[in-house]
Amino acid sequence: LTGLDPLSFNEDDFKDDDTGIKKMWTVMTKAKESGMSVDQIFTFFKSSSGGSEIGPLDFQEGLAALGPAITKTITEDELSEIFQDLDDDGGGTIDVDEFKAHCYNIPRLAWKAEKIRFEREKTKSIEDAAKMAEREATNLPLTPSGSTGAIMHALEDHRHQKDSAAAANMQSKEVIYEGTKLFWRTHEKIDIVMHEYSALHCIVMCSYNATTDEAHPNIIINKTMIEDTIEDEAVQEQLSAQRQEYCLRKQIVGRKLTDDEEAEVEESVRRGILSNYILLRLQQRENPATGAAEAATELFLKKLHLDTYEEGSLIIENPGIATMPLPPEKKEKVNVAEFRKMNAEIRRSSQELGRLSMSAKRMSSIVAASMDAFGGGTNPAAFGGISALNVTTRSGTAASIAVKKKVMRALLRSDAVRDIRRRKIAAFREYLANSEWYEQLCQELLERNASLAAEDKEGVLYEERGVRADSVEA
Repeated sequence: LTGLDPLSFNEDDFKDDDTGIKKMWTVMTKAKESGMSVDQIFTFFKSSSGGSEIGPLDFQEGLAALGPAITKTITEDELSEIFQDLDDDGGGTIDVDEFKAHCYNIPRLAWKAEKIRFEREKTKSIEDAAKMAEREATNLPLTPSGSTGAIMHALEDHRHQKDSAAAANMQSKEVIYEGTKLFWRTHEKIDIVMHEYSALHCIVMCSYNATTDEAHPNIIINKTMIEDTIEDEAVQEQLSAQRQEYCLRKQIVGRKLTDDEEAEVEESVRRGILSNYILLRLQQRENPATGAAEAATELFLKKLHLDTYEEGSLIIENPGIATMPLPPEKKEKVNVAEFRKMNAEIRRSSQELGRLSMSAKRMSSIVAASMDAFGGGTNPAAFGGISALNVTTRSGTAASIAVKKKVMRALLRSDAVRDIRRRKIAAFREYLANSEWYEQLCQELLERNASLAAEDKEGVLYEERGVRADSVEA
């Protein structure tokens, strides 16, 4: 009927669709993901008589031809409701404008992206028409359009001029992309790294399926073929936009970009175009080598309807890479439950420390108040509080002195005070061990004692002081 093959469906594709309109959206979304344009999808519904509008019977037959599996899950009433939703003017038929308007408003990711692309093209066509009218009014010659590949190859040449050594090394490679692509149909997340071999004119795509915990075989892609198909006008637009973004980010005002800055912009655009070109065509399909019992999938590059080359021609054999790069490593998954548990434990510990701190402050206040009550006898102001315990325990009445002595003994025997003493003694010993004046003082004392001992051989001097001479010598 249309020259296009019907889509492959099964009943599980509609298990989450509880209404007829959602089932129709699933068919339309799968058609869009397969690379069909809105006009191509519309041809499935057009009658064999060649009319430009769709009747109820044409709509039913076209939907069945596009997605045969939907006929097992949709009812006549649901088909009637869908047709009425698409027939905005109530004329009993659906024209191409009504069909496109509905498709562009399907709340699925593929159609949201298509709507953005359509609106950009529409805006661009209006701008081009305005430029053409302006040029015709001023009799300016039109610049040629539609050329491809020239600017991409020029960017490649500029890069080689900057790094001639890397360009001469056949095995030299650079990572031009590292990221993740989520395939929402299979709910699988693929980690991807793209290595560019400039001298061999290829890109090696390494991938790792983080969902199934397995690495996919490397795919070697013909980089020159990609560069040949990129429109020069599209590259110029991206270069212009990237320059503006770069100037805003670097706060460059009132001057042109330097050669190094321009090279940075060009390289960013070149890598972005190559990687996005590949990601746009990267799809999943069942791997026939695994057998029907296994649900394993493989990656491949799908030919889009605007691509002029043959299906599969982007992928090439190894052009001479000695050691193939390894796939991305498995990333450790974040245990959200464990993280929340740890976070709750930290909060509990923080609250407990806060309560202990408040208790310590209250205890300090109680002890200070108790110490104040001990001092001064009938004149409490004469006692300086807890700090006075470090000076004397003789002030106050006999009873208060006895209590203070007991408190002092208890404090001095406590582990906290003993720990403070040990730390103070250790710090002072370390200070003395590193003190030059202390070492000189010790040496002077030793020399002085030795001199006195030599002069007082009979020990008279020391005996007068109550010290035996043999103990001094010792």
